[in-house]
Order: sequence, then structure tokens, then C-alpha cells
Amino acid sequence: SELAAPAAPQEATAAMAEDDPSIRRNALLLGISYPCVKSQMQEHDFSSSILVHKKESVEQAVECVRRGIFTEMDSRDLARCVATEQVADCDVYTVSKEVGAVYRSDRHMYGNFNARNFCRSLKKQFGEDIQFD
Repeated sequence: SELAAPAAPQEATAAMAEDDPSIRRNALLLGISYPCVKSQMQEHDFSSSILVHKKESVEQAVECVRRGIFTEMDSRDLARCVATEQVADCDVYTVSKEVGAVYRSDRHMYGNFNARNFCRSLKKQFGEDIQFD
């Protein structure tokens, strides 16, 4: 019998994530921002007690629009990020050129995803070992 070729590093990581539930996969969403509710509220002097939905959720994103904490666009992006993480059981990272809300520095990069140095910028922002499925 023939020996199979070794898996490429990304394939190996994806296979390990499927075998080991403690390893979370990463998803990269382009043209979307990942707003930070807590930081946005602190930046604009909102009391944390005004939110009925305390945990990140689609419901919390809707509430943030109704209370004027985020714009509709930023809340839409937050809802997409949170829903993707819940449904796909992954960590979401985002890249956009949007300026508006306070975005998660650990999960969002301001940048042009058509730039020549895009991959280098991702590694600088999120770490050399970052990989996306």
C-alpha cells in the first residue's frame, strides 16, 4: 500500500480542531467590524446597568441599536459576528476600513484586504501563528 502524503499545516490544524473540541477554529470575515459593547459603553459614558441582555448575543446587538449605543451598521456587524461564533463554534476575526464604534482590538483589524501586504498585516495584528479555516 502507498503512504499518504503528509497533510499541509492548515489541513492538519483543521483536522486537529475536528478531533479535539478544546481547539477552536478561526473564521475571518471581510468587510465587517467586530464592535466591543463594553468599550463602546465606557467610551460614551453609558451605564452598564441599562442593558437587559448582559451577554453578547444577537438580542444584545438589537438592544444596542434601540438604546443608541451602536449604529444599525455596527449592531448588524456585531450580530453577524456573534451568530457566526455560536453557529459555527469558532472565533471570529474581522477586517474592514470602517471607523465608527470602538472595535475589539483582539479580533478586529482596520485595513484594506486588497492590499499587497494583507497577510503580513494580519499576522502583525493577530499573531504569527494565526490561521483561518
